[in-house]
Amino acid sequence: MTKVGILIYPKVEVLDFCGPFEVFRNVETVGKHPISIYTISERNEPIDAQGLSINPDHDFQTCPQLDILIVPGGNGRWLVEQAAYLEFVTRQTDAIQHLVSVCTGALLVAKAKLLEDGMAATTHMEGMEYLQELAPNARVLPDVRFTDNGKIIMSGGISAGIDSSLYLVKKLWGEQLARQIALYMEYDWNYTKSEQEYIRPVID
Repeated sequence: MTKVGILIYPKVEVLDFCGPFEVFRNVETVGKHPISIYTISERNEPIDAQGLSINPDHDFQTCPQLDILIVPGGNGRWLVEQAAYLEFVTRQTDAIQHLVSVCTGALLVAKAKLLEDGMAATTHMEGMEYLQELAPNARVLPDVRFTDNGKIIMSGGISAGIDSSLYLVKKLWGEQLARQIALYMEYDWNYTKSEQEYIRPVID
């Protein structure tokens, strides 16, 4: 059973977390691979996601150890000042397979000092400068859809979380399933373009 956790917090960007949620829930719906997806917040109380009320499945105390943690953006500058969120992400990252940031969720990853020297990073176009400030030794790339550092995958703005999630599905469960999920979602995902334009420039 693969456990996927999606961090949510006040003013989180809706598509930042709903896009990856839709991709990963279809790992089981389409691909028949057992998976559990949890929304997680500091406290077990409703979260205002820019007008959409979300009831988290777990707080930081009850959350199980995850295999994949997704950190969406939306209120990233607020998020980096929250010690509890920083501690949670740091603690989970020690044991997870993959950490995926979406949009300005990259700022929390940088603030937690998880970006080692030379790692390729990206975020929403409006957060590039601050990301570089938080991670001065990372390679902040404004012209890529997402980056792959092995354990840490970082997505650009908002809808890019769908692309990076499909890419991670391809890595973990194969290209066929990723393409089936994209087709089911009626999402125009060109995986070849993704690898040529978003991955190759990062590792050159």
